[in-house]
Amino acid sequence: MKQLLRHWYWQKFVQNRSTAELMGGACDVRNKQALGIVALLDVDPQLIDQVMDKGKLPFVQSCHTYLRSSEFQRSLGRDA
Repeated sequence: MKQLLRHWYWQKFVQNRSTAELMGGACDVRNKQALGIVALLDVDPQLIDQVMDKGKLPFVQSCHTYLRSSEFQRSLGRDA
């Protein structure tokens, strides 16, 4: 999943592509889920907490923690 999150993060936030545009290129459910998690970075965490299924919320929060981590952010510079 980390590889997919990284791919979609790069497409959305580094390449500045829209979620709607990217969904067309998400070839399967796993890619769409990863893109959805990345896209939710634009949503206020309190709102996510209010509307997301409580069974899935911890996983999404964990992914967001990873994507916001300084280690992940530094690794993006190595890919440029």
